[in-house]
Amino acid sequence: MRRRTLRSVWSHYLRVRKRLAEAEISGVERRMAEREARGLRDRLVVNYSPLVKYVAGAGSPVACPDRSIRRTSSRRGSSGS
Repeated sequence: MRRRTLRSVWSHYLRVRKRLAEAEISGVERRMAEREARGLRDRLVVNYSPLVKYVAGAGSPVACPDRSIRRTSSRRGSSGS
């Protein structure tokens, strides 16, 4: 398997989605493009899931028991509840 950068995965995914938007592709080509888009999308989700987990938990004192995070978020106007 060829190792790709996230930039190349995104550009390839967007090209496949554009190809799917075209009405004149055959059923077999459409199924192949859908399978390829699904694989690329899954790869992007796996690559970005740690970032999403970090961002979702960064402002939540419940998700992160570290007291320094709790103090920082309360200074920004978060109620912490």
